[in-house]
Amino acid sequence: MEDRDLRDLVGEELSDVELDALREADELLRAAEPLPKVPEELEVSARGIPHVEEQVGDRRSRRQSVLQRRPAMLAFAAALAGIAFAIGWFARGGDGGGERSPADIVTLEATRFASNEAEMVIDVFPIDEGGNWLLLAGAAGLEPVGAEQYYELWLTRDNRVAASCGRFLVDESGAATGIWFNAPYDFAEFDDWVVTIEGPGNQRSRVLLRAPVTTVSS
Repeated sequence: MEDRDLRDLVGEELSDVELDALREADELLRAAEPLPKVPEELEVSARGIPHVEEQVGDRRSRRQSVLQRRPAMLAFAAALAGIAFAIGWFARGGDGGGERSPADIVTLEATRFASNEAEMVIDVFPIDEGGNWLLLAGAAGLEPVGAEQYYELWLTRDNRVAASCGRFLVDESGAATGIWFNAPYDFAEFDDWVVTIEGPGNQRSRVLLRAPVTTVSS
């Protein structure tokens, strides 16, 4: 998809950074090898991608619509990138032996800044030849966020967020399923998994979900 096609799809108001995110996702999808059969997990993930609605009305309403949808567009791009990576990974037979079982299962539990029912469960699949970990996650019990906010999964070092694994949104019930992340990191360098709410102007919530890093890098 050429830049002109992307501009026609999402409008002129997106920044070059946001356009690059969509372009990268498109390139990953085009480069991915097709699967004989799409795994059920990917079908669930694809159904969970936020819908980008058709732009209507005059330029003012169009601009407002784009601004309100920016978090969803970013989540859409991240989801596409994760799905493209997952398609290639599954097509290669996982870690090379055809075994697609998780190497680890991580459960992030609520801190005192979130509802007691809030949690995220992550299946950490074996590291690939390029040093990437594919993550498949589901979350529940989180509050829906504002139009310019989103949730972000981080790895921490010395009690500070150090590496992002990706962004996601939840539905009206506070749940999200089939969230694909990619973590090209050495887990030995990090202490915890955490989830925060990110917003405009570098606004960040307190840590809402947390779990220690237990996956052994190999």
